[in-house]
Amino acid sequence: MRLRSALPLLVFTAAACSDDSPVSPSATESTALFSCLLGEPQELAVGEVLQREGADAASFCLGGGSDGAEYVYVPFFASSEGTANVNVEVTGGGLIAVTGPPDPALAPRPALGSAGGRDWRPNERFHHRLREREIREMTPLIPAAQAARRSRARMPAVAAAAPSIGQLLDLNTSTSCNVLDIRTGRIVAISENAVVVADTANPAAGFSAEDFEDFALRFDTLVYPVNEENFGAPTDIDNNDRAIIFFTRAVNELTPPNSDSYIGGFFWAGDLFPREDTERLEGCVGSNYAEMFYLLAPDPNGVINGNVFPTNFVRQATVGVIGHEFQHLINASRRLYVNNAFELEEVWLNEGLSHIAEELLFYHVSGLSPRQNIDLEALRSSDRVLDAVNTYQIANLSRYATYLENPDEESLLGEDNLPTRGASWAFMRYTADMKDGPDAPFFFDVVNSRVAGVENLREVLEAEPIDLMQDWTVSVYTDDAVEGIPSQFTQPSWNFRDIMVVFSDDEQSFPLEVINLESTTETTLTLKGGGAAFLRFGVGASGRAILNTTSDDEIPAASLRISIVRTH
Repeated sequence: MRLRSALPLLVFTAAACSDDSPVSPSATESTALFSCLLGEPQELAVGEVLQREGADAASFCLGGGSDGAEYVYVPFFASSEGTANVNVEVTGGGLIAVTGPPDPALAPRPALGSAGGRDWRPNERFHHRLREREIREMTPLIPAAQAARRSRARMPAVAAAAPSIGQLLDLNTSTSCNVLDIRTGRIVAISENAVVVADTANPAAGFSAEDFEDFALRFDTLVYPVNEENFGAPTDIDNNDRAIIFFTRAVNELTPPNSDSYIGGFFWAGDLFPREDTERLEGCVGSNYAEMFYLLAPDPNGVINGNVFPTNFVRQATVGVIGHEFQHLINASRRLYVNNAFELEEVWLNEGLSHIAEELLFYHVSGLSPRQNIDLEALRSSDRVLDAVNTYQIANLSRYATYLENPDEESLLGEDNLPTRGASWAFMRYTADMKDGPDAPFFFDVVNSRVAGVENLREVLEAEPIDLMQDWTVSVYTDDAVEGIPSQFTQPSWNFRDIMVVFSDDEQSFPLEVINLESTTETTLTLKGGGAAFLRFGVGASGRAILNTTSDDEIPAASLRISIVRTH
């Protein structure tokens, strides 16, 4: 975003044009200003929302009423392509400074946790590259893999050897069909739904046998039932009736020395593809051909790359990571072998669903529920709730805070990073809240779709998801902040205005970046597909103000939508 001086809009030269002449933005602005000066401005009640798009959003003439009024102006780029960009220019006349609530202020980003005296953030870029590579490399192999699976299903079942404690397994950790990085793991715990394996080369002073048994128990009693209820059961291509949970130093090695981010674990869809060649499929030699995922090992002495990961830190973070990666496993395995889809889920939606999985664990453990407008008092109401938010939900809140810091530079459809994940999680929660009925059928339908991304939501919702994205964007500002706002501009599950202040040093600021519009200044923005910005301005008592918008110095295309809300 940049600001530059602009000529006052109360000084203009009218431009004449014939019926067949193109209308320039400057001519349109002049005509709109003339109409605003001589006509009646539009008066909104507090909480009223005005939405326009394309050429109809080029100009707004708004009144201040008898006591003055304050507004938020929200441009939204209605494109389903997160990599698309549009430049937006906004000028105004008759604007005054805002003084009333809500009054967002930029707050510093929080750290997720501390380990060995260092603050760590999850390395989302690694997962973005992994998900993108899965889509690129594995999608061409899907039809043949499905054919091979159907062929095997017609053969008599061959039960896998029952796993046993102490058994050694050779597992590839390279996340590549063409590269082998074999690690030896020992089975250290077995439960109804899990086989827990520990790398024999893991650093010393790590998890105990009791720790591993506890992970298996929590997988059975918490992670598996919550994920199964909401997303469906995973497949069982290796015929062992369980998921393999591999704690391996190979995950630790992915975090370079002196990094401020770390990788807590990952799932790789290549493990679901056959290893051997067939007539129609080049085998994925690197596949373990098993439902499994990989997790960080404790390293209290920093043996691997000098990165200290105390046992308690890894213990607290791991169950949430398991829930997150298990959604990825369910999503990919059901797409491949249950629903016979021909594509993997798009990254933004896949990750948003995995963050929903973390949130669902929070609800289950805390005893709280969606649509309760949870505030800070509720989160601090008991040790049980506080422990649950710190274990399963603090990462989602932190990611959302990073989105709020720079909304005009980010998007829920954008490149997979902390802000995108925070926004995609919050949007998926909002979307579930806007539907009638319980969450589980909605999430199940999204995970079990045969199409991906925005098209997936379009089919499940039987509505246009881009419209929901625009309304959600408005709710980011208006929820729990503007009186009389219609329900589609609220976020029923979370009172973010109250909760997010903990990410501010003074515990008084909501970390949403807001731009103040001035009459003599042109504000320019570059929005991503699905992205928006928040601009505030006031209109004096009995006054009137005009706002003019162009995109790439032209009359706005239909993909540029504007929402204006009277806030005070």
